[in-house]
Amino acid sequence: MQQLKKYYRSFTQFIFALFTLVIFTGCQTASQPEQEKLLTLIGQPWQLVNLQGKPAILGDNFRALNIEFLDNKSVFRGFGGCNNYSGRFDHTSDSIEFGPAMATRKFCPNTMDQEMAFFTILDKVVSYKIADNQLFLFDSKEQILASFQELQSNQAEPK
Repeated sequence: MQQLKKYYRSFTQFIFALFTLVIFTGCQTASQPEQEKLLTLIGQPWQLVNLQGKPAILGDNFRALNIEFLDNKSVFRGFGGCNNYSGRFDHTSDSIEFGPAMATRKFCPNTMDQEMAFFTILDKVVSYKIADNQLFLFDSKEQILASFQELQSNQAEPK
């Protein structure tokens, strides 16, 4: 009988320890907080937020003006709000120079002004900065000409 009581006490302690372990393990968060994605100039498309102090307007088919930089070819491309465009660029860690942009020739009365203003500022851009998950393009006087945010996948340009 003594041995049975010892066995019963050991078994009860084991069950209590196991129960406690399950309870405390269950209270732990299984996933760690997501780290903020480090954005770079190359590798993801950018959506226009602001152009020369004016909020961006959606273009044809409610798509945002966007730009993407392809490092392997030193090519930039995107959607101007009406037309698709592309061109060449050179960059360092903080400077950038755009070559002439080639674009399709559609006419969209609601977005042509923004698209033309965007193409015009590309000649004035001399530097860029990525901060607060945004891409900023600057002129030689360090004035912000345009700001972009990472393009959401549902807005991405069809490949």
